[in-house]
Amino acid sequence: MSRLKSSLYFTAMAASSSTVSDMLVELCVTELEDVSQNPLSAPLKPLPVVQESCHPYGRDARTSGHVKIHGSESLLVEFDRQCSTEPSGDSVTITDGTGRVVAVRSGRDPEVWADVVIKG
Repeated sequence: MSRLKSSLYFTAMAASSSTVSDMLVELCVTELEDVSQNPLSAPLKPLPVVQESCHPYGRDARTSGHVKIHGSESLLVEFDRQCSTEPSGDSVTITDGTGRVVAVRSGRDPEVWADVVIKG
């Protein structure tokens, strides 16, 4: 299966099930961690990881994942210019490795979706 076809296939699967969506997040995170720990990839600049929710996301949707990159000093989280949530309480919460809330993003104003740098 081509990369594009498999991407579309997994996107369709994720849209139909929050369990599949959670599994895909975990797969992406695991692959990112594997690349970051490979000594052969150390001199290379890591490729960005794209994580998306279903469009539109479903009622009571909840997706989470963990990123741990050994030896990194910080992690930059960039949001697409089209990011938005329902302003009535839906939000994206980003925490650091200790569980401390680093940022919360919510609403439709593009300026709300500023980049987040997570130290450590």
